[in-house]
Amino acid sequence: MLPAQLRIGSAVSITVYDLIALIAWDRVSAMDVFGAKGLGNPQVSETFLFLSG
Repeated sequence: MLPAQLRIGSAVSITVYDLIALIAWDRVSAMDVFGAKGLGNPQVSETFLFLSG
């Protein structure tokens, strides 16, 4: 059994990774989580992704 701090840290890490994965899936349109336009204007998002490398 893990100490309480490690259990809480693990749960937070898993939640953060799940959120990142969910947003990534929405970005590539594998699933429509946040509505038809995703998390904002798709053109702006694509430009940002292109510029960020």
